[in-house]
Amino acid sequence: GGGRPPPSHRPSDETEERQPYLPLLLRMARNGPFVRLACGVGIVIGTVNTFLALIDQVEPPSMEDSVGYLSAALFGGGLIGAVVQGIFLDRTQAYSTATYVAFGSLA
Repeated sequence: GGGRPPPSHRPSDETEERQPYLPLLLRMARNGPFVRLACGVGIVIGTVNTFLALIDQVEPPSMEDSVGYLSAALFGGGLIGAVVQGIFLDRTQAYSTATYVAFGSLA
């Protein structure tokens, strides 16, 4: 068909230098919003892991199979929620508001 031609190769791509790794890490460590977001994500992941470990310890022997299904349902629900939230944020660009709502509900 009458599609567009493929993009041309720019010579400037070959001469582009990569920045050193350590200065990039230090710049991220000094970025307040990034550090808060990383800490919040770490707290959420730790909370979910703790919850799943506690479920495994307090289950009655008759529910051993059900705990696996419950864990899979929580994982699947989180995956679906992440996709829905990603689509929502991509369309609305409300990143700060979503961060305050998501992590403010944990406080």
